[in-house]
Amino acid sequence: MTTRPRVALFIDAENASPKYVPEYLNRCGELGKLTIARCYGGAAGLKKWEKAMAEHHIMPMQTPPGASKENASDFALTIDVVSLLHRNMFDHAVIASSDADFMQLATHIREQGKCIDGLGEGKATKSLQSAFDRFTIVPVTQPKRAPAPKPSPAPARKLAAAPAIDTAMLMEIYRDLSANGRAVTPRVFGTQLSAKMPHYKKGHRTLENFLRNSGVFKIERGVILPLG
Repeated sequence: MTTRPRVALFIDAENASPKYVPEYLNRCGELGKLTIARCYGGAAGLKKWEKAMAEHHIMPMQTPPGASKENASDFALTIDVVSLLHRNMFDHAVIASSDADFMQLATHIREQGKCIDGLGEGKATKSLQSAFDRFTIVPVTQPKRAPAPKPSPAPARKLAAAPAIDTAMLMEIYRDLSANGRAVTPRVFGTQLSAKMPHYKKGHRTLENFLRNSGVFKIERGVILPLG
């Protein structure tokens, strides 16, 4: 029996929108089993979340403003996440916010060997997005499906000309990145691979195809795992 990763969802009610809750929950479902779902905000901020919290069993975490500070909910969310992290209450955290103040929190979670996803709107800064293992912009727009191209022998000739895959090098990269039990994501692996083999996609088109064709790796729930 395989145990699914425990997923914890932390929502910044002052910054995120309840209309995107289905997308938040869909992403959590892709990552594993949602065991913690909390929404942080003041009384006014949580008011617009009442319907969504009731329908989806999300726990409200009301935070009264501290003196003249307007970001009390940010502090409460951060303290909760760190507390649960060091009590080993989740395997994969998801933060729903476009607030750049959570950049250091995301970094801390990764340093502790846990996975961290971000969900936010297009206003999220690039520096915030890069702090997460994966940051998804909501709403997620589905690209228009292009007509299927006619079969052509050209791709087959290119694949045949692809250079041999150095599996020993791939395993060396994986061992370095997975030290201390850290999960290895395609984005992180691809960065290291590009430095050693800039043209690795030749004949494979994508990193995912390259790893599958190597015969030593598989990708499950956004994480690279060795075969066998």
